[in-house]
Amino acid sequence: MPDVQRAVLALASGLPELRAECMGRLLPLLQRPDSSATMPLPTVRQEIGGVATADSLLSVVVCSHRDAVFARCVSECERAFDGGRFELIRIADAQSMCEGYQRGFQQAKGELLVFMHDDVELLSPEFGSRLRQELGHCDLLAIAGATRFDGPAWFSAGPDFLRGSVSVPRSDGRYDLYWASLGVERMPLAVADGFFLACHRRVVDTIRWDAYPIPGFHGYDIDFTCRASRAGFKAHAAVSLQVAHASEGVFDDRWLDASKAVCARLGVGPGPAAAPRWVSTVADSRAEAALQFDRVVACVNSAPGDVHALLRSLEAGSGDASLQDNGEITQLLQALSGVTGAASTGSMDVQQSGTRAPTTRV
Repeated sequence: MPDVQRAVLALASGLPELRAECMGRLLPLLQRPDSSATMPLPTVRQEIGGVATADSLLSVVVCSHRDAVFARCVSECERAFDGGRFELIRIADAQSMCEGYQRGFQQAKGELLVFMHDDVELLSPEFGSRLRQELGHCDLLAIAGATRFDGPAWFSAGPDFLRGSVSVPRSDGRYDLYWASLGVERMPLAVADGFFLACHRRVVDTIRWDAYPIPGFHGYDIDFTCRASRAGFKAHAAVSLQVAHASEGVFDDRWLDASKAVCARLGVGPGPAAAPRWVSTVADSRAEAALQFDRVVACVNSAPGDVHALLRSLEAGSGDASLQDNGEITQLLQALSGVTGAASTGSMDVQQSGTRAPTTRV
């Protein structure tokens, strides 16, 4: 197992073109019944370290006009932030997402803020503690984003620039788990998806949700996160947080018009129009989804030295050589193919987010 971890993590982090294959080999191994015994989960403190925000009040702002959906949102927050100091602010009559979020911010008393959709599930255990600790490393935290912004969507720059993961609940009780990256490196984001955003109060004090009024409920996220990044605030994709969103997005004409208008104001040109490639797996229940996600987190944290060493070698220029000429990568390839060849029998899906394109196998 250690050889598998090192090979998969190093290759997936350092070589984007092999990310899907490596994740495809890794996840079935982590789903084996004996994997928890050979790879114990680290505590949150081991994963990301303690920070000074543990006792800060957390204000959660939700725009929701649906009573039944909001009731489930209340349950999610009570479970996720149990024992922590938080307040939940509902804006039931928002005229737009920016207007609603700004109004909620003006009511909020917390130093730490969460802006989220009413149909999300906060799956990770100790969610509140993990969130507070992650915010100790950045100003703005997203679940998924990109290190480069080419419009009209946050993911338009292409899969090599994407960071983060997301889960999607199914109607039958199962969950689809998607990864765009392993989250080993906390790389600054240029833009992010807005279904769940957390930040320090200073970010909204400076940026404000209504600095560029955006009508409706599209485009608000790329506007806010892009301006925050440009203003010098450090934005990250969450490393240890699993959030499920009961929507894969609606990319209709209203979304496109709003996104183009925001990009025009920001001076952001069109990207390659590429949808992200997500490596995915399926969990049979909410509990299993959380367990599988944390196994990946634990695996990522088990071999950071190997990942960082490979990244440094690639940055130094050795990545330009062929794989056969690079001894370190060759050894990792041999470990990957040799150790996982007999153990890995599952297959993983690589899906295109925001499309209905057929799924391909890796």
